[in-house]
Amino acid sequence: MDSIKRGDDEFAKGNWAEAEAAYKRALEEGTENTHTLLKLARTVYEQERYEEAKDLALKVLKQDKTLAEAHVILGRIAIVSKNLKSAENEFRIALEMDPKNEQAHIGLGSCLANLKRYDEALEILDKGISLYKHSPKLSYNIGVVYARKKEYETTVDYFIRALELSPDYADAAFALGFVFRKLKKYPDARPYAEKAEALRPDNYRYQFGLRLLDVKELGIRSARRLFREISEKSGRTLSRKQTSLFFWLAPPLGRLSYVLIPLVLIASFIALLMGAPLFMSGFGLFIIWLSFYRFWYHSKSSGWLVLGFGLLMIFYSIVYTLDPHWPGPIYIRFR
Repeated sequence: MDSIKRGDDEFAKGNWAEAEAAYKRALEEGTENTHTLLKLARTVYEQERYEEAKDLALKVLKQDKTLAEAHVILGRIAIVSKNLKSAENEFRIALEMDPKNEQAHIGLGSCLANLKRYDEALEILDKGISLYKHSPKLSYNIGVVYARKKEYETTVDYFIRALELSPDYADAAFALGFVFRKLKKYPDARPYAEKAEALRPDNYRYQFGLRLLDVKELGIRSARRLFREISEKSGRTLSRKQTSLFFWLAPPLGRLSYVLIPLVLIASFIALLMGAPLFMSGFGLFIIWLSFYRFWYHSKSSGWLVLGFGLLMIFYSIVYTLDPHWPGPIYIRFR
C-alpha cells in the first residue's frame, strides 16, 4: 500500500518515472493488481510510450471489463494515432460504463472536435461541466472547441475560467496567449505566453508562442537567431508552417517577401514575353538577391527555384542585348 500511495503522490506531481517505479514495486508486492496495473498504464501513457500503455490497458480489460478508465486510455492512444473513429468508440464505451467519468467526457469532446463535429463536442463537454462545475480541464476543452469555431471572444471566457480554477494550468495560459494574438491584442497576449513558458520552460510549443510575440518587435536577423535558439534548446526542428509564420511576422522583409516574390515573378515573366532586356536584367538581379534570402531564411528547394528563374532572366537579357533580332523561344511562342 505504501508503494501505491507513493506512486499516487509522484503522479500528482507529474513525476512520471518515479510514479512508474512505485507502481511496479506495488505489482511485485502483489498489491491491488488490476487497479495498480491501470495506474501503471496511465503513467506509461503520460511518458508517451503509447504501445506499451495500450498493452497494459488491454491487459487490465482482460482482468476486469468494467473499468472505464482503461477505455479512456485506449481512446487517448487512438487520438494520438489519428484513428478518431476508434477513439470515439472507446470514449463512448467508457461513458456507458461510467456516465460520470470526467476524462471520458473530455476525451469524447476532444475527439468530436477533431472530427469537426463541434456542436456534438460542446454538448458532451457541457454535460461534463454540469457534473464537474469546478473542472479546469472541462472549461479549457470547451474553450478549445470555440477556438476551433473561431469564436475567440467566447473562447477567452473559458480559458480565463480554467486559469481561475487552476492558476498553474500551463496549457490554458498558452492557449489564452494564442487567442489574444489571434485577436491582435498583443499586449494582453504577452503575460500569458510568458506565464506558460515560466510554468513549463522545457515545452517547445510554449517557447515558440512567446517568441512569435518577440519577433513582431525585432528585425529579420534577430528573428533568425530566436529561431535557432528554439531549435537548439528543444532539439527539434520547426515545421515549415512555423518557419513561415516566424518570418511573416519579422519586419521588414519577412512580411514583404511574400508579396514581393510573386509580384516580381509576374513582372519578370511579362518583361520576358515583351523582350525588354533592361527590365529583364533588373528583375533578374532582384530575383537572384531574393533567392539568397530564400536560401538563408527558408528552404533550399525554394531558393534553387527562385535562383533558376533569376539566372534565366539574366541569360535572356544578355542574349537579347547582343542580338535584338533573336527573340528566343518564349518570345516566339507567345508572339
